[in-house]
Amino acid sequence: MASIHELSWNESSFFSKLTLFLKASIRFLFRLFMGDKKRKISESLALASTCYSICGSALAELKSLKGFLKSPSLLSKLFSIFGFVWFAIAWLPLVTVCYSIMAIISSTLAIRDCSKFMTSEECDILQSILRKRGDYGEAFMCVMDGLNNLTGEDRQLHTRSLLLLGKAECQYFFLEKKIVDDPELNEYGKYQLIPIMIAEALKDIKRIEKNQQHQAIRIYRQAADLYGRIYKDTEEECILRAKAKSLAEKIGAKDQLMKVVLWS
Repeated sequence: MASIHELSWNESSFFSKLTLFLKASIRFLFRLFMGDKKRKISESLALASTCYSICGSALAELKSLKGFLKSPSLLSKLFSIFGFVWFAIAWLPLVTVCYSIMAIISSTLAIRDCSKFMTSEECDILQSILRKRGDYGEAFMCVMDGLNNLTGEDRQLHTRSLLLLGKAECQYFFLEKKIVDDPELNEYGKYQLIPIMIAEALKDIKRIEKNQQHQAIRIYRQAADLYGRIYKDTEEECILRAKAKSLAEKIGAKDQLMKVVLWS
């Protein structure tokens, strides 16, 4: 029987993600009443993280079907049509439940200002979900709490990198929407300051790649996505995405590989 970790990282099919959701939900319900407030927050974030991952897998699956639909082959188009029907029947209900759960958990924790009491790893989970939901203000505060809570241990290197990438994306959003009147966040900030922040996030990537390969894939992919938003099809984005793809293939991280390839 595959573990939650294996189902999350190494599998990409619908049934593997359904099994992952059921296992994570059962674990959450079993552990929910077995600890104090901090333990409940930790278990809630673990379930929200699983739901977040499943939503990402579903989005990648949907993008793959759109790719088949654009193919000139009639067989590919028929496959795509059947795929969309299957997506509506199977994936869509699962994604709806997962998104609702992660939205409720992230909103509740953000409203209660719980990030001040979380570990840096927990702050990373929460800020990732908040950013994907478009709540950049709460995400930015959560990122700063997470960075302030870092202990400097090697096992937290990937957390620091992911938090810095989250901070860079928040700053980019503030610049684009002109939410913050900061002289640093002008056109210079967009094309110079944000890339410097991304470079800082990638500073320890070789050490992370050596000891935490799954997390290194996430860092490469997120950095590539952010470069793509700023510059559109740059050499840096292609290099980072290629590194993420190569590493995912090397360790058999099917879920991440699908996201790297189809989100490009």
